[in-house]
Amino acid sequence: MDHSLFTVVTPILLMALFGVPHGALDAALIKMTIAPNRQVFTFVIYSAIALICIMVWYALPTVAMVLFLALSCWHFGKSDVVDQKLSHPQLHIIARGGIWTLFLPLIHWPSTEPIFAQLRTDTELIKIGLTVILPLWALGFCALIYVALAARKVKSLAAPVLALALVPLLPPLWSLGLYFCFWHARRHTQQTVAQLSNRANARRLARGITALTLGIALMVFTIMPAEISLDTAMVRIFFVGIFALTVPHMILIDYYLPRTYSFGTHL
Repeated sequence: MDHSLFTVVTPILLMALFGVPHGALDAALIKMTIAPNRQVFTFVIYSAIALICIMVWYALPTVAMVLFLALSCWHFGKSDVVDQKLSHPQLHIIARGGIWTLFLPLIHWPSTEPIFAQLRTDTELIKIGLTVILPLWALGFCALIYVALAARKVKSLAAPVLALALVPLLPPLWSLGLYFCFWHARRHTQQTVAQLSNRANARRLARGITALTLGIALMVFTIMPAEISLDTAMVRIFFVGIFALTVPHMILIDYYLPRTYSFGTHL
């Protein structure tokens, strides 16, 4: 069996099937929280931002990757602490998010460098950036432990310390996939659905948007040049697609809805 089928293709399929659907709930959020006369406009802007992100990636892949890692660090970290009352929340956000966006790619560099290369980024520049930032992140993680112990909130360390311990033990896309699907996406789905009045309709709409998204991805896959390998095609479609969806997703749930409609908390 081709090694990449296990280390690359399978975890990407896992994330596509069980992780991507949580973002599809954005459609339900727009439909059920935004005034009807602004829904179409919001959908158009959301889609336009996603298309711009795809164009930026293909024009400036290294810049897009750096932005993607930074946004993902903040998004993952913030979603992990949304339901917790913590001192120094920014420290928690960066320390937790950095596990997946700084520590994981660098500790598994022999495995992640080919993925960065498949995404047409400058791998040397990415490695230098990660190497420079990682010690600062490590200091922040140590500070997080100190703050939590001083505040006698040892339980708040359980998830990040467990993640930090498991990341070196699993192939990089597997550890990322398990976190993305069964921690980040699961929690986001629970928190989002809990704040919507019509949960059944929200889930049906999310399933429809997920099917549409995966259908578009499959269509793109079928028209990719034949000389591109299966794992390269999967890496490009998934990560460029996730970048394109992450930016409008964060704008919607972290900025627009909380400030415009006082929509609960971060999702």
